[in-house]
Amino acid sequence: MSETTELDKTRRYLRPVHATIISDDPDGVHLAVYSWLEMFDAWATGPGICGESMMQGPLPEGTAVTCQACEKWRPKYERMLAPGYRREDDDPEALRKRAEAAEDQVKQARALVAKWQQVAVQQDDAVLLAGVAAHVLAVTLDGLNDLRPEGQNTSESGAWHTVWLEGKWRWVTSKMTTPQREYAADCVAAYCRYLAVRDGDVERAEPEGLRWWREDR
Repeated sequence: MSETTELDKTRRYLRPVHATIISDDPDGVHLAVYSWLEMFDAWATGPGICGESMMQGPLPEGTAVTCQACEKWRPKYERMLAPGYRREDDDPEALRKRAEAAEDQVKQARALVAKWQQVAVQQDDAVLLAGVAAHVLAVTLDGLNDLRPEGQNTSESGAWHTVWLEGKWRWVTSKMTTPQREYAADCVAAYCRYLAVRDGDVERAEPEGLRWWREDR
């Protein structure tokens, strides 16, 4: 089975291509967009992403690219051609608004946790209100998923991290089943790893006492 029969015709791909003889570097290897053309019922390559004219047809995938201009543009094109890409993902104003919305939602989540913490202090034996965890996640998750790094859902993880920092972690998780506790702890640990990588401290260990139920066995 050829490579083209395995490709999704609704997508476009980045492929190495050979320069034409009229190019300043006729032996050079560039990058071009490879897409399905309905009118010709065939796959075709366009000009090099550096702007130069290219020979038609892709070279074998993995062929070393020699054009520095194409390599410079490669990250942007790979992002643009990836499934799920939206044009506003490269709009600074749109990204600024998302960041502001994220900050507002985190503040709301912290306020909710503080409120629940106060209730817990007043009623030590209080039963965890139905939907408390779901509520904090809903507030934080709404609109935050666009900010996740490397596909990780930092929205949900960040919400549980807030509960860990600001709430009565042992009390909250004592109302859960063990699988639910482990899931919540996994989210906290994932967000801690994200913060550690961001801070350049990749050796940072999981927070002490996060999985207290294991220590009590």
